[in-house]
Amino acid sequence: MKLAIAPAATLLSSSVAHSLEATGSSHGGGLRASTKRRKYQSQRDLMEGMDNFTPLPCNVDLTVDACDGTTLLSSIIAAATLEAEALMNATNATSYPPGMEATIPCGSCAIADLSEGSTFVAPTGIDVQGMLYFSHSTHGTLETAHMIVQGVLKIDPPENLGANRVTIRLIGPDEDVFLAPHPHNTMACMSYT
Repeated sequence: MKLAIAPAATLLSSSVAHSLEATGSSHGGGLRASTKRRKYQSQRDLMEGMDNFTPLPCNVDLTVDACDGTTLLSSIIAAATLEAEALMNATNATSYPPGMEATIPCGSCAIADLSEGSTFVAPTGIDVQGMLYFSHSTHGTLETAHMIVQGVLKIDPPENLGANRVTIRLIGPDEDVFLAPHPHNTMACMSYT
């Protein structure tokens, strides 16, 4: 499992039980992990500095009220998957190209429109720069190669504890995923380029 949580950036990726470490700092700290077994200390050092990420200003006024149902997660995933598959076909690639995540733009809200136990598959991963909202009535499974949260991930408690359930299953390959930060946080990564 790949998980990196900083004050304003989160990454989830598949593969369980390789490495996970909890760290703290005076700047907020977080959890850091890698899907690859670390052979060299320098691989861990690349994760340092995540405390420099700050909340995105384009989300400052973003609330659940902005989730009016016009932007659906299923539509965003479908568009990203079609684009990635077209590139794969054009280049004869056998796997999804990196950096083609289904992206929820900063300042906007996408509703996870899972219902009646449905399953959505996001083979290219998901990059949440705005808000991804799972309402109390959401019921189903989201399978994704990885999930990067630079904005807001909001999951309401289910309205019916016995019937409604949200599952996020990470299905991506056992490899590192590189974050392309929102322009607001680009400087947080500059010392690592």
